[in-house]
Amino acid sequence: MLLLILLTVTPSDVFAEGPGPSDESSYGSERRLGGVWGWVAKMLPMKSSPSGCRQSVHDPHKSTHAAQVGLNRVNFEVRATCNNPVPEMTHTAVLEKNSGSSWGSTGTIGVFREVWVQRGSAYGNDVCEKAKYQGKGSGFILDVDEDMYVAMTRSRIVYNPCGL
Repeated sequence: MLLLILLTVTPSDVFAEGPGPSDESSYGSERRLGGVWGWVAKMLPMKSSPSGCRQSVHDPHKSTHAAQVGLNRVNFEVRATCNNPVPEMTHTAVLEKNSGSSWGSTGTIGVFREVWVQRGSAYGNDVCEKAKYQGKGSGFILDVDEDMYVAMTRSRIVYNPCGL
């Protein structure tokens, strides 16, 4: 018996061009099977959230928020949106910076955690430097079927978002 597994590239595997989210991902759930079948199940697409939840991340950019104008801060947003309210939604926004040869998290890590909501945003930010930045989002929702669904996203790499 020959088992053939095909891997495909989905739109969330490729950085998007233009305005709006640079990466978007559906919330999915692991298949819970044991043994050999559990390994095969992990190769299949994850079960999607019944509430149609999606996570998106926006590119790091110079802050235009009133409290931060003139302070040269870099911000980015991780947003989750569902078609209807879910019992629990939690996600984080981690800003990473590369000003030399390695990447590392920097600044404030944004956290969103609420119950019975349909959408929510977490924001990561830091003092802006002449460096490369990338935002990464991860999160989970507990959906109405009482199953846990996860998603991860990342922004494009942006150099010197504050124009320093």
